[in-house]
Amino acid sequence: MADASKLKSLKKTLGDVPKLNEASNNTLSPEMAPSNSYNESYTRIDGRTMRRTNRTVRLATSVTPEFDRMLRKVAVEKNMLLAEVLEEALQFYCAKN
Repeated sequence: MADASKLKSLKKTLGDVPKLNEASNNTLSPEMAPSNSYNESYTRIDGRTMRRTNRTVRLATSVTPEFDRMLRKVAVEKNMLLAEVLEEALQFYCAKN
């Protein structure tokens, strides 16, 4: 069971309860959130937005280790994504046929 004897000694250090007319009436006023109007024209562009590619369809395939090495080598040399290398290769292929 809880020991309430310590609460009695705490009451002495806090002092008397303020009278109702001495207490602040800030609880009666409405709570106002800060306005966000200064920020309406500004849109934050983070790193994910800058890297967005709009590629949402997954493509899983098995390739030979040599094809994987070649594909990744081209991607690194051209500073491209693997998907971009494949897209460029497909465009080239379609243009030839």
